[in-house]
Amino acid sequence: MNVEKSQQLNDPNDQQDELSLKDIVAKIAELKKLFFQKIKIILGIAFLGGLMGIGYAFFTKPTYTAKLTFVMRADANGSAISGLAGLSSLLGSGTSAASASPLDRIIELLGSEQIIGKTLLKTGVVEGKKDLYANHLIRIAELSSNWEKDTALARAKFDGNLTFDQLNYPQRKAIKIMTSMLVGPKGILQKSFDKKSGVFSISVVYTHEELAIHITKAVYNELVTFYTNESVSSIANKVEVVRQKIDSIQGALNYTQQASAVKSDQGLGLLLQQDRVDQKRLGLKESVLTLMYGEAQKNLEQLNFILATTSPSFNIIDQPYSPIKPEGKSKVVFCLRGFILSAMFTFIFIWGRIWFKTLVD
Repeated sequence: MNVEKSQQLNDPNDQQDELSLKDIVAKIAELKKLFFQKIKIILGIAFLGGLMGIGYAFFTKPTYTAKLTFVMRADANGSAISGLAGLSSLLGSGTSAASASPLDRIIELLGSEQIIGKTLLKTGVVEGKKDLYANHLIRIAELSSNWEKDTALARAKFDGNLTFDQLNYPQRKAIKIMTSMLVGPKGILQKSFDKKSGVFSISVVYTHEELAIHITKAVYNELVTFYTNESVSSIANKVEVVRQKIDSIQGALNYTQQASAVKSDQGLGLLLQQDRVDQKRLGLKESVLTLMYGEAQKNLEQLNFILATTSPSFNIIDQPYSPIKPEGKSKVVFCLRGFILSAMFTFIFIWGRIWFKTLVD
C-alpha cells in the first residue's frame, strides 16, 4: 500500500515534467516556425546591419602601435656597493645595499602619475608645432570641447615653463584625466615585462601616428631620467653619511692620540702599573680607530667612484619610427557582427511584439 501511495504521489510530478518538456519542444518549434515566416524581414534588416558594420569599420580611424623595447643592464657597481655592508654593520650607518627589485619598480614607475605627468609637460614637435605634449594631446583628442562645461577644466592652460610640482587645481585635474587616457583601464599606453628574456616594452596605440611615437619615446626618456636621478641621489646620500662617519672617527682618533701622548709625557718620570694599563688601553683604541678610519676612507673612495661613473642602466632594443603600419577595423569581422546582431535583435523584437499582443488580448 505504501509503495502504491508513493507511486501515486510521484505520478503528478512526472506528468508535470513531461508536460514541461513537451511545452519546451513546442515552444522551440513555434519559434522556428516564426523565424522562417519572417525570414525575409530578418534577413533584410540583418543585411542592413552588415552594411552598417562595414561602414563603421571603413570610417573608423586606424590605430598605430608605437612600440619601444629595452633591457636594464646588470649593475656593474654592485660589487662595490656590496662592500659597504661591512661599514654599515660596523658603524650602524644604514648604508646597506639591500633594496626592492628594480624590475618591479620599473613597471610601477611606467604607470605612475609622476612619470606620465612629467612626460605630458615635456616639449616636442608634432605636426610641425612645438608645444607641450599635454597641449598636443588636448588639441588632437579634441578635449577642449568636452571640457567647456567644467569650470575647472575650462581654465586649464599649460605653458612651456611649467613644472609638475607647480600645477594648480585645474591643471592637475586635466593632467589626471590625460593620465587616465594613457594608463587607465582602457588606456592607450601599454607596458609589459618578459621574465624569460628580461625585455621591457612600452607601446602607445593611438589614431595619431606621430603623437604615439613621441609619447612612447618621451615616457621612456622620463623613466630613465627619474630612475638615474633616484640612483644618484641614493649614492650621494650614502657618500654624505660615510663622510660624516669619517669625521666622527677622525675626531675620536685625534682625541685618543692626544690622550695617549699626554700619558706618555706623564710616564717620563715615575711609571706606575696603572699608567701602563691606561697606556695599553689607549693604544688598543687608537689601533681600532685607525683600522675603522682606513676602512671608511676606502668605502668613501668606492662611493665617489660610483657616483662619478653612474649612468643610465638601460639599453634600447627597438624603438618606433615612422611609417608605422596602420591597424584598421576588419570589414569582414564587423560585417558579420552587424549581420548577426541585427538578425538576433530583429527576431527578438518580432517575437516580443507577438508575445505582448497575446498578453493584452
